[in-house]
Amino acid sequence: MFKHKNWMAKSLQIKLFGPLRVMAPDGTDLTPKSAKAQGALALLATGTGLSRSRAWLKDRLWSDRGREQGAASLRQVLTELRRAFGPHADVLLADRKTVSLDAALVQVAPPPAPGTAEFLEGLDIRDPEFQAWHRAQLAGEPAPVAAPAPRPSRRVLMINDAPAEGMERFFAENFADSVARGLTEQLSLQVLRGGARPAEVDLVLRTRASVDREIAGLRVSMERGPQGHSLWSGAALVQMHGAPPVDP
Repeated sequence: MFKHKNWMAKSLQIKLFGPLRVMAPDGTDLTPKSAKAQGALALLATGTGLSRSRAWLKDRLWSDRGREQGAASLRQVLTELRRAFGPHADVLLADRKTVSLDAALVQVAPPPAPGTAEFLEGLDIRDPEFQAWHRAQLAGEPAPVAAPAPRPSRRVLMINDAPAEGMERFFAENFADSVARGLTEQLSLQVLRGGARPAEVDLVLRTRASVDREIAGLRVSMERGPQGHSLWSGAALVQMHGAPPVDP
């Protein structure tokens, strides 16, 4: 189908001509469902080094929204992409300024013969900035990517829960997981769980929970680097109504 025989050799394959498709090496279709998620993926796949700034993505997909609303919408789209990619979610890298696809794990299919397939066929995103970008691509600007550029570094977050059982363990683990999910939307993080502190750990989240009848208590701290420098700590008591709260 394509001229280059080796483009199927890497982890994920993205096809931009015809309807956008994302395929795993085993042929599983990992294409995200929403138009905005597909649009974000197309913007990343055509960026230099498979990378775009967060501000640039927001300006192309949510140009009619305020800064905070656009940032929240972009976080939701990144979460959708990670879910769609499933076991391949680590190909999506993000920090506070940049979003990228891991060029070592993603290959963009080269264009087919002229006239055989339309670029992003059927993708309808009603944002004037995205439409202008799409028209420019259809007019002949190169769609697939140039040489890889530096990508965001992946930081390591370790979750260190104090020993506990039953409801206290459930409370602490779920709270820590909620914090980790929130951080991964902003940073490119590898999340570990355990008591040891490897030298390469950047952040350590410590939690200790207690549950007594209708009161749940939680003590949380965040430390930086292998030396354990304190970044933040706090404690709270919460009146329970049913199950203990887990949202940060």
